[in-house]
Amino acid sequence: MNEYTVLYEIWQMQCCGQPFRIGDVVEWSVFVFGKGVVGTDKEIDYIYDAHYETDEGLYILRGTVCRIEALFTIYKPSADNPIVQIPDSGFLRNIEKADGQEKVIDGAIGGDYLVVLKDADIQQSAKSLIRE
Repeated sequence: MNEYTVLYEIWQMQCCGQPFRIGDVVEWSVFVFGKGVVGTDKEIDYIYDAHYETDEGLYILRGTVCRIEALFTIYKPSADNPIVQIPDSGFLRNIEKADGQEKVIDGAIGGDYLVVLKDADIQQSAKSLIRE
């Protein structure tokens, strides 16, 4: 059984995403994710991207949603420019449905989702394959 963790940024959901819940089968365009995220030490395999500007490195991931965690982030003023807010810390909350409507909890802003897909299949984008 293939299982992958996907970072799904809340702004993508708010812009043009479709709400999803545990048990849903989804098919998403993703890129490999090689960075950490403030508020979690979990390994994140891919990042969802509905607004990609290039097909290079684009994959199509299909699987069943088996876990959704909302990532809440606490921000602080940047030392270089106090007007700019930068992530300082955060925490995760298990949720049943992602719809882009996360509330502020104890000063932390709900900004992203960590979604685990099971029985997942990943393929390189057909557009990417044409170029090779």
